[in-house]
Amino acid sequence: GIRTFTYDETGFYLNGAPYELKGVCEHQDFAGVGTALPRDIVAFKLEKIKAMGANAYRSAHHFASRDLLELCDEMGILVMNENRLLESSPWRLKDMVLKSRMNASLAFWSIANEEVIGNTLFAQRMATRLCNLVRSLDYEHLLVSAELLNPDGIIDEEYIKIFDVLGVNYPE
Repeated sequence: GIRTFTYDETGFYLNGAPYELKGVCEHQDFAGVGTALPRDIVAFKLEKIKAMGANAYRSAHHFASRDLLELCDEMGILVMNENRLLESSPWRLKDMVLKSRMNASLAFWSIANEEVIGNTLFAQRMATRLCNLVRSLDYEHLLVSAELLNPDGIIDEEYIKIFDVLGVNYPE
């Protein structure tokens, strides 16, 4: 159905209604199998995550696979699809956005894990470039970076204006 995502100082809203996110930061791997998981193992992991009471999934440090997104669509799990390629390959990010922007489960794009820290002009330029690329392809979903504090735990107000959601991994 129709879905909208908004976030402000009062919280996250799904289709205009407050929605409490209970998420996991999950690496797409499995003991003895590696990272190229068959669909049944992805489904098994997502069923366990739902049984824990979670309703959100961060594809930690990798693009979400097609199987993962389709299963999250079916199970009603919201997804933060994460980019980890900050070097000079914006075509990979473009490819990820184009392949997964229509999935019903997708709510957030994460442009980085902890690589882009907002205390340098380089970080601001890189984050602006990546966010602008995503926004040129998809204006519906929220943008976040998983670490927006500088090493001293200070928030750079100019840097966070680039994103829709303030992402903090280690709130000292």
